[in-house]
Amino acid sequence: LKKSGIMITPGTAFGDLGEGYCRISLTASDERIKSAAQRIIEMDF
Repeated sequence: LKKSGIMITPGTAFGDLGEGYCRISLTASDERIKSAAQRIIEMDF
């Protein structure tokens, strides 16, 4: 994600019930969000 310029927060930062989840903030413009989503899709996990 770092190489793609995308930042996410581990769900555990918000308590034990966040285990196994991540938080993505969608406060950018629609175009930036679409671009980030496309980069996530193209990642090879």
